[in-house]
Amino acid sequence: EIQLRHENPTYRQFYATELFKEIEDFVGKKKSAYRVASFGIHPSIAIYNGFYTVDGYLPAYPLKHKKAFQKIIEGELNKDENLSDYFRKGSRCYIFSSELKFGDWLYTKGKEGRVKNLKLDTKQLRKLGGEYIFSAVKIENAAENSLKLLKIFDHENSAWRIFLYQTST
Repeated sequence: EIQLRHENPTYRQFYATELFKEIEDFVGKKKSAYRVASFGIHPSIAIYNGFYTVDGYLPAYPLKHKKAFQKIIEGELNKDENLSDYFRKGSRCYIFSSELKFGDWLYTKGKEGRVKNLKLDTKQLRKLGGEYIFSAVKIENAAENSLKLLKIFDHENSAWRIFLYQTST
């Protein structure tokens, strides 16, 4: 499905190990010391590359975590009933945006996406240990969400362009 809908990335391009190694080196801390969330890319990519995540698509995890994660994206869920139903009925803990096409949240670098009015509770994200967001789209109102763009990463063997945001303390 991903290959058919997203410019046929290879496994190497999808998991983008070289790109995420660059991000790891840039952050410069042990991965176990912080958590990340993904936006516009599948959280399994961060997990595959050894990052600890607050998000994911898991068949079973504590309901307590789902409710805690829901607080992070509640502002977006309130904007779109489809998103709200999708989140509440499923196993996905993703950062959703009402501005991105419903059901098609993977933004390869050829897809060019941006979000103008994202509404996240980054204090809640920090409570869950989330210090960074790996975003495949530019968040134009990052400062309003207490996010700082640290660097944009791109690699020839990657399907993604990653905007690395850090949550404010």
